[in-house]
Amino acid sequence: MPVNASCPDSERNLKIDKHDVPLWIATNGYRYQDSTVTLQVREKEYIVSKSRLAQRSPVFRDMFQLPQPAALSKVAAVALYDYEAAEENEIDLHEGECIYNISKPSDDWWEGVSADGTQSGLFPSSYVKERTGCPAEDAMANPLDNVGEGPLEPPTVPATAAKPDKSTSHGVVTLDNDPAEFEHYLWMIHADILDFYEFTHQPASVAKCTKHLSIASIAHMYQSTRIANRSLGDAFTLLESRGSPHIDADLAALLVRTSSRWVDQPEVLVRTRTILKEAMRKKSADTFAVILVAEPLDDRELLGWGYYYLLLAGKSAWDQDKRMRPIDRRRLLAGAYTLAGRWQTASQEFPKAAVVPAGVIPWAIFDNIDTIAKSSSSSPGGAFGTSHSASVWSTKGDTLKREIERDLYKVFDPEMWSL
Repeated sequence: MPVNASCPDSERNLKIDKHDVPLWIATNGYRYQDSTVTLQVREKEYIVSKSRLAQRSPVFRDMFQLPQPAALSKVAAVALYDYEAAEENEIDLHEGECIYNISKPSDDWWEGVSADGTQSGLFPSSYVKERTGCPAEDAMANPLDNVGEGPLEPPTVPATAAKPDKSTSHGVVTLDNDPAEFEHYLWMIHADILDFYEFTHQPASVAKCTKHLSIASIAHMYQSTRIANRSLGDAFTLLESRGSPHIDADLAALLVRTSSRWVDQPEVLVRTRTILKEAMRKKSADTFAVILVAEPLDDRELLGWGYYYLLLAGKSAWDQDKRMRPIDRRRLLAGAYTLAGRWQTASQEFPKAAVVPAGVIPWAIFDNIDTIAKSSSSSPGGAFGTSHSASVWSTKGDTLKREIERDLYKVFDPEMWSL
């Protein structure tokens, strides 16, 4: 993006991402002459600065047609007279200067962007002459060639009452987003460095993780790529930390829904599954909520692990959960039968000297394999006779776990047992 002559020295050497407009352009040199826009986000209404929305998002930028010096519209006009903006939603005109991106909200007042891209706003239509093309450098080099003959005195400026309200000249923009999530995104693009510093230094919580994921979801939808990736990464780091918050039903749904937006990066969903699997293992997630989130997505890997950890929770946990359905109970019964059978077959391969812990739950097959492997490695030459024998069975145990993991959801298929 070419650097405009009015660009501050402090920003000339900054590298700008392809999805970003430099702040000095988006804010009109920090003079904020762009207008506001009304956003109807389902039942909530917001009135926001267009520059804030457009700086990081090409979707909003295209929607509002904010100044982009590298690609200005060919619909243009040439200023016939000088005009000094009388109100903040107007722009200055200089004789011979080109105005681009012309729109005509009324006969007396038009709207456009200055040739250098630093101003956008209203101006009196009688002060310009419309053109189909208008090279800025030619117009400024020889204004008289472009202006032509006209009255010596500028015409009377139209009455203010006849001027349209620029803040509503683009109408209401309707967005189908969750208002709570969208408000988190609005916070992100309006927060100053102190707001953000205080937020990032807050302890881990469901609210903090919800904010990160909401920002990531909305930012990804409107192609604010850098914000989306950063916010999702912060949420993952929070959920993978030692002090990660308990994942309740709402947070589980938001996590899966948000990570599913990264369809071109399957590793994002893999990381999400790992986070949820580990949280269920540590009992720091609502396991049945994960099942209910994964079911409509037909995410069989998550469903398989959800039912496995729900099975380990025991009958007392199922009886207390009013969300349990008959199909869930049949799946758990099928899983208990299948896994217990696999464990019985596997345990027959133990050497006679192997010590199987008392009171082992037969369907907790992954934990059982790990327990036997650890007991053998901690006493070489003991439980399995020799360290070589222990290593061989440990390898077989890992192979068996991978086989079961590969089709874990099928383990809970009630059709296998005609349930």
